[in-house]
Amino acid sequence: MEGAIQTAISRAGKTLRNLRWFEVVQTRGHVDGGKVRHYQVVLRAGFTLDEGDD
Repeated sequence: MEGAIQTAISRAGKTLRNLRWFEVVQTRGHVDGGKVRHYQVVLRAGFTLDEGDD
């Protein structure tokens, strides 16, 4: 599950700056042949907005 979280945060970091926190709100997985093959997570992520020059 940690790998799924790391992947999600890494992907979010490609378009969001200043990520500060995350919360796992849903966990599920893929079963094939009676074995867990991978996990999927749904996250909420928090970030800090940059201050504008307004």
